[in-house]
Amino acid sequence: MTKQESYSNILSAFVTDFAEKYEQAPSGLSTIALIDKERHHYQALMLGYNEEQEKFSFVVAFHLDLIEDQVWVQANNTDWDFSNDLLERGVSEKDIVIGWLPENAESYKSSKEKILA
Repeated sequence: MTKQESYSNILSAFVTDFAEKYEQAPSGLSTIALIDKERHHYQALMLGYNEEQEKFSFVVAFHLDLIEDQVWVQANNTDWDFSNDLLERGVSEKDIVIGWLPENAESYKSSKEKILA
């Protein structure tokens, strides 16, 4: 199994596990997993009628891409630092890239403790 196949399986399981754990949030939102193994996009969405705000809500909880054998965290709209979960599942620390940082913040990308804390 190649590194890309292994990471694809890890990310698929990670997103699925998250969606199952938060299938029904107290706010009334449902969590679903969107997995595109062909294009290497992995996303958790929270959607539904938000009873607290009395409106329909749609939120990307997080979005991960698999680019050239690296896991790119493109968005994390949770208060959860899931980098340790990815490490425990077998993703190498050097293969986790914080994708939302601008180029001039390159020096911070190597220090995940500062970014994901």
